Amino acid sequence: MVDPKSEIGLLQAQLMSMMSAINGLKARGMDAGGADGPPPTEILGAGGEVTVDGLDLSAFSFGCGFSGRAVTVYDGYIRRGFREKYFVEGATFNLSAHLNWSYLNYDLNAGTATLVTNASSVPDDTLGTMYIPLHQYSLISGIAWICSGGVHHIGDIFLPGETA
Repeated sequence: MVDPKSEIGLLQAQLMSMMSAINGLKARGMDAGGADGPPPTEILGAGGEVTVDGLDLSAFSFGCGFSGRAVTVYDGYIRRGFREKYFVEGATFNLSAHLNWSYLNYDLNAGTATLVTNASSVPDDTLGTMYIPLHQYSLISGIAWICSGGVHHIGDIFLPGETA
């Protein structure tokens, strides 16, 4: 039989190690492992709500949370210069592959956006469309996690007047 006290001590040590890695995210930059570099593979957050430097990402527009392989991306707004802000509905989805993405597809001509989930990559912008990366995820043993450098955006998105 496993001694509960030693099991608790082991879990506390693992939690402290994970918190140290999460706190190091800010120092490494929010977009480490971007399009020009290798995909991030270091795991920063476990199943459940994700915190970075003590901030709960579920409290922000376009933040995220986890439950098993389910990933939730929360609602948010795109603020478009002097135009009325545009609401983007969040979604909950089952992560289908390791290193998949969620991003926004913003149509510059129509001024509308859609949330794209479970994408294997984020497309390059075109003349009529901006692709705004939100998060990149890891799938380890059927559990969704946030990758090191996988938080690319939280909070409302602001576009200048000409772009909006």
